[in-house]
Amino acid sequence: MKDAILNLIREKGNGVTFVELQAIDGFVGDRMFLYEPSNICLWSGISAEAVMALKDLLDTKQVDWNITDPLVYLVDGVTWTLPLVEEARRYETPHWLPVAFNLCKN
Repeated sequence: MKDAILNLIREKGNGVTFVELQAIDGFVGDRMFLYEPSNICLWSGISAEAVMALKDLLDTKQVDWNITDPLVYLVDGVTWTLPLVEEARRYETPHWLPVAFNLCKN
Protein backbone atom coordinates (compact mmCIF):
# COMPACT_ATOMS: atom_id res chain seq x y z
CA MET A 1 0.00 0.00 0.00
CA LYS A 2 2.81 2.43 0.88
CA ASP A 3 4.50 1.86 -2.47
CA ALA A 4 1.22 2.38 -4.31
CA ILE A 5 0.64 5.68 -2.51
CA LEU A 6 4.17 6.88 -3.23
CA ASN A 7 3.92 5.83 -6.89
CA LEU A 8 0.62 7.66 -7.34
CA ILE A 9 2.02 10.87 -5.86
CA ARG A 10 5.10 10.54 -8.10
CA GLU A 11 2.87 10.00 -11.15
CA LYS A 12 0.40 12.79 -10.49
CA GLY A 13 2.78 15.23 -8.88
CA ASN A 14 2.27 17.00 -5.60
CA GLY A 15 -1.19 17.85 -4.35
CA VAL A 16 -2.79 14.37 -4.46
CA THR A 17 -6.16 14.24 -2.70
CA PHE A 18 -7.86 11.41 -0.87
CA VAL A 19 -10.23 11.14 -3.84
CA GLU A 20 -7.28 10.37 -6.11
CA LEU A 21 -5.85 7.92 -3.58
CA GLN A 22 -9.11 5.97 -3.71
CA ALA A 23 -8.00 4.66 -7.11
CA ILE A 24 -5.46 2.46 -5.29
CA ASP A 25 -6.59 -1.14 -4.87
CA GLY A 26 -7.55 -1.73 -1.24
CA PHE A 27 -7.55 1.95 -0.24
CA VAL A 28 -11.31 2.25 0.29
CA GLY A 29 -12.72 0.88 3.53
CA ASP A 30 -14.68 1.78 6.64
CA ARG A 31 -12.20 3.83 8.68
CA MET A 32 -11.75 7.53 9.31
CA PHE A 33 -8.40 9.27 9.15
CA LEU A 34 -8.55 11.54 12.19
CA TYR A 35 -6.16 14.12 13.49
CA GLU A 36 -6.59 13.24 17.13
CA PRO A 37 -7.53 14.30 19.76
CA SER A 38 -8.92 17.38 18.06
CA ASN A 39 -11.83 15.65 16.25
CA ILE A 40 -10.48 16.86 12.93
CA CYS A 41 -11.27 14.43 10.14
CA LEU A 42 -8.97 14.34 7.14
CA TRP A 43 -11.03 11.68 5.34
CA SER A 44 -13.53 8.90 5.84
CA GLY A 45 -14.07 5.63 4.02
CA ILE A 46 -10.53 4.30 3.86
CA SER A 47 -9.18 0.91 4.83
CA ALA A 48 -7.21 0.14 7.99
CA GLU A 49 -4.27 -0.76 5.74
CA ALA A 50 -4.45 2.66 4.06
CA VAL A 51 -4.58 4.44 7.44
CA MET A 52 -1.50 2.55 8.64
CA ALA A 53 0.35 3.16 5.36
CA LEU A 54 -0.36 6.90 5.39
CA LYS A 55 0.61 7.24 9.06
CA ASP A 56 3.87 5.42 8.40
CA LEU A 57 4.64 7.54 5.32
CA LEU A 58 3.95 10.70 7.32
CA ASP A 59 5.94 9.52 10.38
CA THR A 60 8.95 8.58 8.25
CA LYS A 61 8.70 11.88 6.37
CA GLN A 62 8.32 10.29 2.95
CA VAL A 63 5.15 12.31 2.37
CA ASP A 64 3.59 15.32 3.98
CA TRP A 65 0.28 17.08 3.59
CA ASN A 66 -0.83 20.63 3.07
CA ILE A 67 -4.19 22.16 3.75
CA THR A 68 -5.99 22.69 0.47
CA ASP A 69 -9.08 24.52 -0.66
CA PRO A 70 -12.28 22.44 -0.46
CA LEU A 71 -12.86 23.39 -4.10
CA VAL A 72 -10.03 21.00 -5.02
CA TYR A 73 -12.21 18.17 -3.74
CA LEU A 74 -15.25 19.59 -5.51
CA VAL A 75 -13.28 19.48 -8.77
CA ASP A 76 -12.53 15.81 -7.94
CA GLY A 77 -16.31 15.30 -7.70
CA VAL A 78 -16.71 15.08 -3.92
CA THR A 79 -18.47 17.32 -1.44
CA TRP A 80 -18.80 16.70 2.27
CA THR A 81 -21.48 17.67 4.74
CA LEU A 82 -19.08 17.95 7.68
CA PRO A 83 -18.37 21.51 8.77
CA LEU A 84 -14.96 22.80 7.74
CA VAL A 85 -12.13 23.35 10.19
CA GLU A 86 -11.84 27.09 10.71
CA GLU A 87 -9.01 27.21 13.23
CA ALA A 88 -6.58 24.93 15.03
CA ARG A 89 -8.47 23.79 18.11
CA ARG A 90 -10.33 20.82 19.54
CA TYR A 91 -13.82 20.40 18.11
CA GLU A 92 -16.70 18.69 19.92
CA THR A 93 -17.96 17.11 16.68
CA PRO A 94 -16.01 15.98 13.62
CA HIS A 95 -14.88 18.78 11.31
CA TRP A 96 -13.26 18.32 7.92
CA LEU A 97 -9.80 19.57 7.06
CA PRO A 98 -9.23 19.18 3.29
CA VAL A 99 -5.64 18.18 2.61
CA ALA A 100 -3.47 17.14 -0.31
CA PHE A 101 -0.38 14.92 -0.14
CA ASN A 102 3.10 15.68 -1.43
CA LEU A 103 6.42 13.89 -1.54
CA CYS A 104 8.84 15.21 1.07
CA LYS A 105 11.94 16.91 -0.22
CA ASN A 106 14.87 15.04 1.28
